[in-house]
Amino acid sequence: MPYINVKLAGSINKEQKAEIAKEITDTMSRIANKPAS
Repeated sequence: MPYINVKLAGSINKEQKAEIAKEITDTMSRIANKPAS
């Protein structure tokens, strides 16, 4: 799995952060055809 560094302007709560991380992981896994680590 590639290393992805995301920087956000402003603040988000823990639930939003977890959802963003899950969506990025799912998308990269699907498109890059790599298992999530």
